[in-house]
Amino acid sequence: MTGDFWESWQPPSWLQPVWGALRPDQLRRMFRYTAGSAICFAVSEVTFVVLFYPHLLGAKSSSVAASVAGIIPGYWLNRTWTWGRRHRSDFWREVVPYWATSVASAVFAALAIGAVNDATMAYSRGLRTVMNAATYMAVYGLIFIGKYLLFDRLLFPSATPAAVGEPVTVTAEPRPGAGGLTAEPRPGAANPHRASPHPPVPRPRPSRTLSWTPSEKTAPGHTCEG
Repeated sequence: MTGDFWESWQPPSWLQPVWGALRPDQLRRMFRYTAGSAICFAVSEVTFVVLFYPHLLGAKSSSVAASVAGIIPGYWLNRTWTWGRRHRSDFWREVVPYWATSVASAVFAALAIGAVNDATMAYSRGLRTVMNAATYMAVYGLIFIGKYLLFDRLLFPSATPAAVGEPVTVTAEPRPGAGGLTAEPRPGAANPHRASPHPPVPRPRPSRTLSWTPSEKTAPGHTCEG
């Protein structure tokens, strides 16, 4: 159903050049990446507000905790749902680069939120919570496209359909040799598979009759009863 939508829907004319350069599988990945990022962002924002507003943690500590809360489900969503990886994770090629990128993004967000929080110390805690949360959203919005390109090109590059769990269609072709190609009958030779134009005539079965003449004598000790 989703594949039919991406293949049939046409964007506005001003978006046609960009849309025409994208394949349906790329559009599906972008849609899933956006949806997964929205889920992770919601988890992170709720975590930040819960920790910062009631004075449980400071601005930077709440930001780091919020980032970690979004990183954990984000790896699973991006790897299995967006890029369709089902096999075991490669520690050095997937896990380490993903966490390195996520930690760098978390540090950048914490520094930005710390700067905004210091500049708004004169305001109430509630207002600073809203401003810090907006800063957190802006930071991750800026690195949104960059992370997608990094994941798509380096961490989870496009693989064969067998690697991503998609069905593979194999077409069997006849090969020459035993059991491969059927030899054509020679001209004039009888083809056993060709139907005869004349229907077969049934042959009568021979009937067996038993003849007995009264002149034959029965063997001694035997009698014939009618």
